[in-house]
This record gives sequence, C-alpha cells and structure tokens, in this order.
Amino acid sequence: MDRKNIGRENYSKKDYNILIKTGLKEADVELEKIFKIHPLRAHVAANYLWEMREAFKESVRVLKTGGYMILVAANNDICGSQFKTQEYLMNILLEMGLTITMRLVDDIKSYGLMTKRNKTASIITQEWVLVFQK
Repeated sequence: MDRKNIGRENYSKKDYNILIKTGLKEADVELEKIFKIHPLRAHVAANYLWEMREAFKESVRVLKTGGYMILVAANNDICGSQFKTQEYLMNILLEMGLTITMRLVDDIKSYGLMTKRNKTASIITQEWVLVFQK
C-alpha cells in the first residue's frame, strides 16, 4: 500500500541512484542541486511531481468543461533550497489546458510535515489556494 501513496518517502537505494527529470525546467534545476546533496530527497520530490502529474491527468479528464478544480499546496525547503511545489503543480495544470482563475495565499501559524522527518523539516508558513477552470 505504501508504494501507492503520493509523497511517500520509503524507497530503496536502487530507486534513487539516477535523478528523475520532471519536464519542469525550474524544478529540474533545483532537483539537480538537491540530488548532489541528498539523492533520496531529490527522488522524493521528483517522483511526487510525476505522480501528481498522473493524478492531474485523470482529474482534468473527468472535469466537465467550465468546471473548477481547487488545489491547496505549499512550498517546502529541501536541503536548504526552496522548492516551489505550488508553482510546479500550477504549471503542470496550466500545461494540461486549465486556466487559473484565482490564486490566494494563506498565512498559517504552524504546520509541519506529518512524516518521520517532521522534526528536521522546516515549518510551512504559507499555503496557496489555487482555483482552476477547464
């Protein structure tokens, strides 16, 4: 079941010995920097973007013309670099033909990752509410 979760962190070394390209230029530049420091962290982030792309394909397919999709996402710090998750996810959906109709930023007091590394991960202080229309 764990292998079916988007955003999972459990990978064997053979899974992350080569950096995955996401097709998002800015993300790939950041991932290359991260890969040099921590290959597993780079793999987790890159694989997350790929799996979200796959989930979005199905979401966009079933979304009615004129329908709305709302995405809540936050950026993250990975190995000292800001990883602009919300921007990368937004760009994937724009590439799929959706239009962004609203982009809100919500300041949050404290929100940490609910993973085994939540003690070392940075606090997430903002989240983006992105509204798309097909």
